[in-house]
Amino acid sequence: MITTDGNLSDLMRVAESVPVSVHGIVIPVHTVLAQSGCEPVILAHPWETSTRKCERNLDHGRYKITISAVDGSEQVTFNLVATFTGDKRDTLATTLVSV
Repeated sequence: MITTDGNLSDLMRVAESVPVSVHGIVIPVHTVLAQSGCEPVILAHPWETSTRKCERNLDHGRYKITISAVDGSEQVTFNLVATFTGDKRDTLATTLVSV
């Protein structure tokens, strides 16, 4: 398999129902174990589905992601992009378009 840093590593096995905690929300996921040792875990579609991940693009450049516990008892919201006000947002948009 190809690891997150682009190297090759032999797949050892799949560990089932490994509890992954993100800001107190614990979701069990299946994780691939590689021979290379410690690798970052990429939380993909199965985890996103389990946490009922909701992405929102809001006014003024804000971007939020909300995840929920499996039983719905807890919810966490992340603000991934700072709010731009006035000319700052327009300047950023112009810079991105002109590149």
